[in-house]
Amino acid sequence: MTHSGTIPYIVAHSDLVAIVPRRLALKFAGIVDIMEVESKIGDVDFTLSMAWPPHLNSDQAHRLLRELIRQCSIDLLRKDAA
Repeated sequence: MTHSGTIPYIVAHSDLVAIVPRRLALKFAGIVDIMEVESKIGDVDFTLSMAWPPHLNSDQAHRLLRELIRQCSIDLLRKDAA
């Protein structure tokens, strides 16, 4: 799977388009030759998920990392909603 940070570079050097979070588009708009246009399909619902090997279920450091990622995701979603 392609990391989302590479998408603006791929789009800038091709005839492709991409639907990405607005924050990502704005971040790269001044760096690569892309432009932001409003999507005609409206808002899209999606599920954020995390996956890890089962042997890390009880690993304290990994549990802390997962909780930090979860909390950061919640904070970012709240900022976008405001």
